[in-house]
Amino acid sequence: LSRARVHPPHSPRDWLAAACACHRWRYAANDGIRTLSLSESAIHCLPGGLACGLHRFRQLASLEIPAPCLSPAIATTLATCPHLTAVHLVPLRRVLAHKFTRHDVFPLPEELGQVTQLQYLRVMNEMVAELPDSVCRLPNLRTLHLDSCLKLKALPADLGQLADLEELKITECRAISELPESLGSLSRLRTLILSQCTNLAKLPESLSSLASLETFEVAGCNKLSQLPKGFSYLPNLLVLRLTGFETLDQIPEIAIKFLDLRVLHMGWAVADVPFSCLLPLSRLTSLEITHSRYLTLLPSSLCSLSSLTQLCLNVCSKLTSLPSRIGSLTRLRSLELKKCLSLASLPASLANLHCLDSVIIKDCHLLKSLPEDFGQLGALRSMQLVNCPVLCSLPASFGQLSSLQALEVWSCKALVGLPDSFGQLEKLKKLRMIGCNSVLALPDNFGQLKSLEFLELLDLLRVENLPNNFGDLSTLQSLTLRLPGLTQLPPSFGQLASLHWLVLLSMPNLSNLPESLGTLSALKQLECVSCTSLRQVPESLGQLKNLLDIDFQWIPVASLPTSLGSLTCLQSLLLTGLTNLRMLPASFGQLKNLKKLKLMNLPQLSSLPESFGELTSLRIFVISHVPLTTLPANFAFASLLSLTISHTKLSSLPPAFSSLTSLRMLHIAHCPTLRALPWDLGNLSSLHTLRLLSLPFALSPTPPVLSPSCKSLSYRIFRSARWIFLAR
Repeated sequence: LSRARVHPPHSPRDWLAAACACHRWRYAANDGIRTLSLSESAIHCLPGGLACGLHRFRQLASLEIPAPCLSPAIATTLATCPHLTAVHLVPLRRVLAHKFTRHDVFPLPEELGQVTQLQYLRVMNEMVAELPDSVCRLPNLRTLHLDSCLKLKALPADLGQLADLEELKITECRAISELPESLGSLSRLRTLILSQCTNLAKLPESLSSLASLETFEVAGCNKLSQLPKGFSYLPNLLVLRLTGFETLDQIPEIAIKFLDLRVLHMGWAVADVPFSCLLPLSRLTSLEITHSRYLTLLPSSLCSLSSLTQLCLNVCSKLTSLPSRIGSLTRLRSLELKKCLSLASLPASLANLHCLDSVIIKDCHLLKSLPEDFGQLGALRSMQLVNCPVLCSLPASFGQLSSLQALEVWSCKALVGLPDSFGQLEKLKKLRMIGCNSVLALPDNFGQLKSLEFLELLDLLRVENLPNNFGDLSTLQSLTLRLPGLTQLPPSFGQLASLHWLVLLSMPNLSNLPESLGTLSALKQLECVSCTSLRQVPESLGQLKNLLDIDFQWIPVASLPTSLGSLTCLQSLLLTGLTNLRMLPASFGQLKNLKKLKLMNLPQLSSLPESFGELTSLRIFVISHVPLTTLPANFAFASLLSLTISHTKLSSLPPAFSSLTSLRMLHIAHCPTLRALPWDLGNLSSLHTLRLLSLPFALSPTPPVLSPSCKSLSYRIFRSARWIFLAR
């Protein structure tokens, strides 16, 4: 019952019928509904008699309701739903502020413990102050999530009785100061996550008894000053994440017993990171170090982690270099360096990482270059260089990256160009270059990228031309250009035989599109925005037989090609801000498959062609800020679903207006010369929504009668209107 605004009826059967009606279900005793959700509604209580009907949902497996809805009667009834295994108690997202105050609390009923078949329980409500002790008697509960329970101060002392509990997640429960000692009795617990519990100051010593624990995460628990003494004796721990501490005085010898540890994430600001404790971790596959303000060097002993496949160094602002032996991590597949503000270079041995698959280098403000042998990374498939402002060049060996498929270069403002070997990247499929202001040109062999499918070149301010062999990119499918200095597209442009999507943005010096545009036989979408010198669209546009969408915005063309009507597959046409456009071509009505048409901000377009009424497939029509005085007499579109007329000079609507039998939404606004609405408006039998805004006329004594289907009526400044009738 998403976004419901009313309370349900008091009769259980009526309530069930209403629920089914909301979803267009037909109520039956053997209803097959598996999921029932009242999420994001204003419903904050359910009638007690609902228990008489809720058990009819025999197949119900998941229930999502606001916590106040869970009355004792409802909780008791849930025990009779044999397949119910998951309950989500969610916030009151849309309750009006005056209904509840921040001091209100909602106790969960003790009867919740009777739902013995429950396997998953999530409580996500800031008004829940405590969990009933009966929760600890749910014999089949495997997952317990407590999210954003801001008033919850403690967990039940008998929490350890949940013998089958496998996952415990406590997030943003900011009033909890400690966990019960019985936590150590959860013999099957495999995952324990504590996040943003800002008042949590202590963990129980019994934590070391969690013999089955595989994942342990503590994040943003600012008051936690120490870990339990026996913390290092968790024999099956595989994933350990400790981040966001402010008062942890020192890092314990965390890994001395974790011989099977696979993932380690350390993230807090302390001066001494005990890397010596990492040496026994021969099976560690992922290491992430974040927010270490004091870390200046990584010891070479780190390179002894022979199983490491992922290394992430994030927000290590004083880190100046990586170990010279980093090439010894022969299994490393992913390397991330983010906000290492003092990192000036990368070691030459980096080229020895022959399994390296992904590299992300972001916000490394002092990094000037990559190793000369960088091209030896034969397994590298994905690379991102983002906001490295002093990186001035890529190594000459870059073209030897024989497996590279995706490259993104953002805001590298000192980068003057791509290496001459760039065309050798035979497997490159995706290239994005954005905000590299110093790049002068693309390399001459750019057209040799035989596998390139996606190309985005944005804000390369000094690029004035594309290579002559640009058309040799035979596999290119998507091209987006925003090159303010570009004056023309190359003659070979029409050879892009696989191009599906062409977007030209904000290129004020582009004066024309090549006549070869019409040879782009695979083109499906053409978008041209803010090319303020473009004054003509070539006649060859009509040759694009597969074109589906055209979007022309803020270009000063005075006319569209007469061949436009030949685009028999065109489905969407958007014309916005064509300030010089005086008319649409006479062939406009030949667009037999056109479904969506928007004409906006066309100050010189005063009429539509006579063939306009032949657009038999039109479903959405928007005309706004266009000085039209009349609509064509044959304005009768049987398929039209939505019509918006705004800021025009229309004095009347055509007689054929009542023939719009499929029209569902009609919006007429700011038409100061419109004298009246059609009196047969009631013939619009499918009309669902009528919006009338800022219309100056008065309705005559016999106002139009609307169809019963018109459910939404909105009007403002309908200045002299005396009657508006909704026929029932």
